[in-house]
Amino acid sequence: KSGTDAIDGAGAGVIIDGDEKGLPCLIIESSGNSVRGLQIQHCHTGIWLKATGDNNVIGGPKQGQGNVASSNENVGIQIDGSTNVVQGNYLGTDPTGTEARPNGMEGIWIAPNATDNLIGGSGPGERNIISGNDLFGINIGGAGATGNVVKGNLIGVDATGEKALQNLYGVVLSVGAQRNTIGGTSPGDANVISGNQSGGVLIRGPDTNDNLIIGNHIGTDASGQKPLRNGTGIWLLDGATGNRIGGPNPGEGNVIAHSGISGVLVEGAATKGNAIRGNRIHSNGREGIVIEEEGNANLSAPSFTSASPVSGTTCPGCVVDIYSDDSDEGKVYEGWTTA
Repeated sequence: KSGTDAIDGAGAGVIIDGDEKGLPCLIIESSGNSVRGLQIQHCHTGIWLKATGDNNVIGGPKQGQGNVASSNENVGIQIDGSTNVVQGNYLGTDPTGTEARPNGMEGIWIAPNATDNLIGGSGPGERNIISGNDLFGINIGGAGATGNVVKGNLIGVDATGEKALQNLYGVVLSVGAQRNTIGGTSPGDANVISGNQSGGVLIRGPDTNDNLIIGNHIGTDASGQKPLRNGTGIWLLDGATGNRIGGPNPGEGNVIAHSGISGVLVEGAATKGNAIRGNRIHSNGREGIVIEEEGNANLSAPSFTSASPVSGTTCPGCVVDIYSDDSDEGKVYEGWTTA
């Protein structure tokens, strides 16, 4: 494509079939283009936005504008460029969003040096259905993959948001991805990241830093009530540092519930400085938060001696979040104090 072009198959039933020849079906190397209403299948990669492919729109919020990029050998949509918008698409499912048609790897791969792309949005028509893929729903991976925002999507569930349609992992941040945001604090920003086989969110690797996971429903439907479990809710490992899961401000906390294993798992001595704050963590198979192999500098949990008023002991100057729960996790965030 040369730039400022439109491919609009909305309502026309246009199918691009790669016939399993091992080639990408649609390559975009220019800016300002839009691609809507296509069904792209049996390609190596469905849509490939190359490094020069900036400011493009893939799909859209109106009825019929979304693309279906499923049953591809590798990836539904690969993004090497920047400031692209991906909305209203079905990635790894049939056109109804209720049956799996897996891409062999990811629904979306945001590649090294891809910046400031928007996946989804706050409006109902802007969300993508990113489910049923053999490997990851979304993979943001590599040095220079920064400033990307993933919000309002259904990841690992069907179009109703009520039934699991699993990826292996829902969202992966890895190999140096930094300063990306999964979710948000405004109405409609929450991703539903649920029903995934091994985990909802995986954050791994040295220099995978300063990413925000805020305001999402992880392991539940969009109401936060119905269980749709992941294997592990959020797993940090292999030297991921300085990432933030939730936060103390309104809307920043995630619901992390009903995991088959742990709500949040922090693993390895090099995996440190990750803040886990203000979340509603409950009803997980093991503990709500698990630290293994000296993760997060093996920081010990505070010891409480009284609930009303709250008192106890912890490291001097440490911030202590206060939760209540009828079990032994952290279902209700009550606030914070400094020791």
